[in-house]
Amino acid sequence: MRLVAMFIAVGVVVPAIHIVRMSSAGAVVSADDAVSQTRIAVGLDEPLVPAAPTAADDDRALDTALAAYRIAALIAPGEPAIYLAPLASFAKNHPHAGWTPAVLANLGLAYLRAGYTSRARH
Repeated sequence: MRLVAMFIAVGVVVPAIHIVRMSSAGAVVSADDAVSQTRIAVGLDEPLVPAAPTAADDDRALDTALAAYRIAALIAPGEPAIYLAPLASFAKNHPHAGWTPAVLANLGLAYLRAGYTSRARH
């Protein structure tokens, strides 16, 4: 488990965020597979499971987007367009990453739940 701590420049301290990486139940995970394991983020409907092998740069970018998502959700909990923006940005900037299908699925579900039906379809 990795601990990511973030602080906001305006003096608001945001609690540390735990990003959990899991392998499938009972699976043996090699050292090469350790980087591309499932991510679970509080507030997302589904775990983030890579659909294809992932690059280390994509893994780091996703972890950064998840940290930004969590901070934005704490600061603006009633504004899905704001707190989902880091994940939408990840999907836009990493269209071929193995994580992108899972990120897009979670974005669609979150937008649908928030009433943004046109965003959920795209």
